[in-house]
Amino acid sequence: MFVVAILAGGKGTRLWPFSNSYHPKPFIEVDNGITLYSETLERIKSLNPDKIVCISNEKYKNFTKSSLVDEYIFEKDGKNTAAAILFASTILERKFGADTVVLFVPADHWIKDKKEFNRTALEAANLAKKGNIITLGIKPKYPENGFGYIIHNNGKVSRFEEKPTVKRAEELINSGALWNSGIFCMSCKTINEEASKHCFELVQKKDHIQIEIRSNEIYVDYKDFPDISIDKAIMEKSERLLVIPADMGWDDIGSLTSFFNLKKTKNLISQENGNEIEGKGITIDCENLSISTNKNFIAAIGISDQFIVSKDNTILIVNKKNIQDVKKIKQEEIADMLEFEKVYRPWGTYQIIEKGPNFLVKRIEVHPGGALSLQLHNHRDEHWIITKGSPLVVIGDKTIETKENQQLFIPKKIKHRMINKTNETVTFIEVQFGNVLEESDIVRLEDNYGRN
Repeated sequence: MFVVAILAGGKGTRLWPFSNSYHPKPFIEVDNGITLYSETLERIKSLNPDKIVCISNEKYKNFTKSSLVDEYIFEKDGKNTAAAILFASTILERKFGADTVVLFVPADHWIKDKKEFNRTALEAANLAKKGNIITLGIKPKYPENGFGYIIHNNGKVSRFEEKPTVKRAEELINSGALWNSGIFCMSCKTINEEASKHCFELVQKKDHIQIEIRSNEIYVDYKDFPDISIDKAIMEKSERLLVIPADMGWDDIGSLTSFFNLKKTKNLISQENGNEIEGKGITIDCENLSISTNKNFIAAIGISDQFIVSKDNTILIVNKKNIQDVKKIKQEEIADMLEFEKVYRPWGTYQIIEKGPNFLVKRIEVHPGGALSLQLHNHRDEHWIITKGSPLVVIGDKTIETKENQQLFIPKKIKHRMINKTNETVTFIEVQFGNVLEESDIVRLEDNYGRN
């Protein structure tokens, strides 16, 4: 049995504001509806695995749904890769046997050479059958200080070194070190044996993990499981770890630099003096300036070596020397200041477009197959204007087949919901009137996504 498990639970702190905790890096669009996650699915499909498993956070459930995925593991709270890999290995061993070989693939990487990926992945699977743990090491192109490095001796891994200085990275590259791709392959038996040997305390905690099974979905609550990477927990200690050097056009898209480099082949327009712009903007007397804007017009004068990112109602300006510091922005602390930012929900998105005393205006999108919860409000009335699509709307005991430009009034204390049974996204404007306009005024009666 050969299984590919996709790791898709990251928070995307290094690519803010392109990604955020509600819409992390694997699911941001890189080109015409293509995301890093969808690209990963298409790439691993060509390996012809017996099963494809997706491991992600519960709040990203709607993003991960795909006909290519056979099993889902949804984490209540992510606890890094050790928890995800050890739990998944245990579940897969129970379902398919101890000799099941699992290829763990992060969902937030971009790989240009699909054939080389396939070759090295299948080579890794064959070596894993013999009781080895295999990782793919990337041949470095430059001394990157944002990646981890694998030090090895003819394929036998001796140690890892995380995010060195540029000078140290140069030394590592000269000694033959490889970038750590985070792609691992092993049998369930092997990883569980190594876990018992090197981190038995985690194995003990693993037995107390709470799970709930719903069809092909497993919901897991790790509770007090330590937040630790699989590298630290096992890989750096294991004597069974081998590395396969790979040159497959790999990038983990872990910084604004790599994200802009990816966009260069898409819709980024090069300008004079090394400037580049995605969206509407101009540069005057600027050098080495990278601009991306999806909404606002940006004019830059007399500055250089900066990233300027304008996404919805958020603007980031950062010197290119400080791109790794973007992750220092604590999104939970600035959440209250971002009330006009687009918010992602299992059924779609909403964005506040105007707010005042006792009124609130939202633009709401409901994805195909999505449905708002059956709900009511105790303190506000709502007015809906359908701007795109033909959803079903429930108001009280009536179910209404709507059409574009139709308007609906929903009094307080009346149950209501919207259901999109069509194949296109539904868009509507919601105007709220009342003395309580917060999400706390939502009383959910039924919900397709298990929310209280």
